[in-house]
Amino acid sequence: MRSVRLVVLSCLCLAVATAAVAVDGPEIPNRLPQAKAGEWVLMQGTSGDNMGVRNRVTVTAVTDGVVSLKRERLGEDGTVEETNSFDLNLDRLASRNADLRERATAIDTETIFVNDKEFSVVAVSWKGDPAEDGNVREFKIWISPDLPVGGLAKTWSSDHDFPSSEIVDYGF
Repeated sequence: MRSVRLVVLSCLCLAVATAAVAVDGPEIPNRLPQAKAGEWVLMQGTSGDNMGVRNRVTVTAVTDGVVSLKRERLGEDGTVEETNSFDLNLDRLASRNADLRERATAIDTETIFVNDKEFSVVAVSWKGDPAEDGNVREFKIWISPDLPVGGLAKTWSSDHDFPSSEIVDYGF
């Protein structure tokens, strides 16, 4: 269930509106509105409960401003252990998450490699609401307009010293 929440959180982050930036930095790309049925990403969990977990997220349909996704949790042998499907209403997500740009503490450009191919990404950092223990969690996502399923390349939260998940493969 935690991996489903991570995928949904990641997709919510991708539906960011393009309002004025509160900090200096490049425009945050949002490739999710251009998603096409059949494109997919393979994300590798790299910390916490998701350590070693691989999730393949596939666009199953795009109709009337709704992107339908299927998340498959893969076993070590590549077999599907669990499948979840969900819809993302792009207008509702953009409206709900438009404040990310205002809450951003940094927006930078970086370079990553996926399968030996170089991608330019925009890295967005922000602080979340205080957790139950009173600590304010920090988050960072890396997004590329050149990667499928919204362009999400990596996620990180201050719960971990290294990325929470990152893209290891993709297809259009």
